[in-house]
Amino acid sequence: YNNLTSLEGLGDVGGSLNLENNNLTSLEGLGDVGGNLDLRNNPATEIPAGLKIGGSVYVTESQKQLKESAESAGYTVEVL
Repeated sequence: YNNLTSLEGLGDVGGSLNLENNNLTSLEGLGDVGGNLDLRNNPATEIPAGLKIGGSVYVTESQKQLKESAESAGYTVEVL
């Protein structure tokens, strides 16, 4: 696991962003992501309002709330 606990100040990412295996309880502070967003194995449960993701959102089967949040925001979600 990695040690990221905050995304404050990260800003926009032009391509894909792999945040797998972190301890992110919130995605606040994340800028727009131009490609895929890998959020597998993070405790975050919501996609922040206004976040733009150009590709798919990757989650695990156990991340049901995050999956629902991403789908309700109109994103393609892949369970890996």
